[in-house]
Amino acid sequence: MDCSQSFLTNIICIVVGGVLALIPTIINLFSSFRQHKKQTIYNKQIEKLSTLYEKVTISSMDIETYMNPLSRTDKEELKKKSELAQESFRDMASFFYKNKIFFPNNIAKDVEKLINSMWKKAASFEFAYNYDGKQEMNKLWEEQKNWHIAVILKAIEAEIKSHIGLKDKDDHGED
Repeated sequence: MDCSQSFLTNIICIVVGGVLALIPTIINLFSSFRQHKKQTIYNKQIEKLSTLYEKVTISSMDIETYMNPLSRTDKEELKKKSELAQESFRDMASFFYKNKIFFPNNIAKDVEKLINSMWKKAASFEFAYNYDGKQEMNKLWEEQKNWHIAVILKAIEAEIKSHIGLKDKDDHGED
């Protein structure tokens, strides 16, 4: 009976020793999994920020082209510009709201203000155009210049650069 106790003790020691030897491996695997998950989210955020940057740029350019006094040639051409502006605006706004969770609060807040402003001004512009309100259209054209799109794009750009470890020269106080 002494032999069987010793055999059982040896088996228990081997099993416990094996489990203890696996603990660092299990911890490393868990840590690697968490790091991979973090990196995946991080990469997704960079991708979403880059796409937002592109969509804000395209939408603002299309709306600016549509509202520009120099582009008011004929009704058919303006209608095409209106449809393009509406399409790129909807695309940008839809993308933003579907992916808002990936954006830092300051950027999300600024883009949301931009979307609301663009929507109101473009709708007012469309109304003024349909009722031959050239003076109102010119006023709206001037107001759209205050959308601070460059500031919003710079904030998105800075966020992307911080994620990938890049800094502008002027971020260091240099020119």
